[in-house]
Amino acid sequence: MSLRSGLRRVAQRRCGDGRLLSPQQAQELGQVNQVVAAERLMEEALVLARRPANAVRAIKHLVYQGASLPFQQGMALEKAEFLSAATQGATRHAMLAYADHVGHIVRFGREFGVDDLRHWMDGTAVDFDTR
Repeated sequence: MSLRSGLRRVAQRRCGDGRLLSPQQAQELGQVNQVVAAERLMEEALVLARRPANAVRAIKHLVYQGASLPFQQGMALEKAEFLSAATQGATRHAMLAYADHVGHIVRFGREFGVDDLRHWMDGTAVDFDTR
């Protein structure tokens, strides 16, 4: 049995017996992305809410559908979703901002790592409300 199917079975059993999960248990079972302190909840929710809906839809589609396809078909689906998302204004705005950010680092000839991309990874690098 795979880890994923085992976790799914545990989650289904928990839902069926009516017991509540602790936030940590829900995260371990993949029912929530992250656990945050109550005082940071609204801030974190707003970061997620600012992400373009079309990009979120494409990512979910790729994860749920693409991961179960043979490699070449999965890559073709990813390409199609990328090209579709790239036609959206918010996505183009984010892509250009990312290219500018990386280009700035490269122009100065320095190496860059995870810390240089932290805001991109946590979704706070681009404020879609100010476009």
